[in-house]
Amino acid sequence: MFLRGKVGPPESPKHESWFIRWASIGSHYVNGTQDGEQIKIVAILQHPKSSSANFSNDFAILKLERPSKFKPVALAASDDSDVKDGEWAAKIGWDNTGGEDTMAYELTRADVQLMSNANCAKETSIDDTMLCSRGVANESSCTGDYGGPVVVERPTGDVVVGVVSWGNDCGQPGYPSIYSRVSSARAWIASVTTGVCFH
Repeated sequence: MFLRGKVGPPESPKHESWFIRWASIGSHYVNGTQDGEQIKIVAILQHPKSSSANFSNDFAILKLERPSKFKPVALAASDDSDVKDGEWAAKIGWDNTGGEDTMAYELTRADVQLMSNANCAKETSIDDTMLCSRGVANESSCTGDYGGPVVVERPTGDVVVGVVSWGNDCGQPGYPSIYSRVSSARAWIASVTTGVCFH
């Protein structure tokens, strides 16, 4: 999904909080109008336990004015069985691998190798709502990637295991990229999409 604007935790040095009015779904171009479909956003629900201090629970759900015609990719199971240490995944976003504040015109893909939280915690501070990939030059997450999906591709079907959240030293080797761990938010996602208030 392409967002005309970005959303992130308030007062966050890694994200910017903008008003988001439209979603462009299925778009391959940064302007969001060349292909795909454009749908008005009527509400934004941020995870009630999100933290601007450490990016914990860095999730938001956008309510669309009408359903999309595109079939959604499956979400990771709540038991974390879809995340495997060392498995490769595709990170999708608008970063052109040139470093901070550079945007690609066409949607880009980078193959990243997932790593366990135990190993990731040796290099940076994370919690159980986060997922990491190993740091590879020109493949770590940058500004244009924030909010983009991290997808594991399997013969049985693709699965979204993460959402690009933050990383140190954009584009540099040796530093892990950090994603919001979809499995950790499944209960909250279900409570929102089924119309039940989250407590």
